[in-house]
Amino acid sequence: MNADRINYFRSRLEDLAREIKDDLSASKDSAGIVELDTSIGRLSRMDAMQNQQMALELRRRQENAWTKVASGYAANARSLLQKSGLKHPQMS
Repeated sequence: MNADRINYFRSRLEDLAREIKDDLSASKDSAGIVELDTSIGRLSRMDAMQNQQMALELRRRQENAWTKVASGYAANARSLLQKSGLKHPQMS
């Protein structure tokens, strides 16, 4: 793979990481505890709990995507180090 393609994928990984980080910070409140001390109806409470579970699942998937992006970035860095002949301290 040439340097232009590597730079393209590196910038794409950085964009994905930034996007996931923004999404995770935006969904932090949605995944919070459902307050049961307010006087809402039973169906409204069930709807709030369902929305909370959907938000938690979305966060889990985003965290999984974050892990994959970080792994891809790390793999890219390792391959660049190997091609350059340099050694990473943890790869020894």
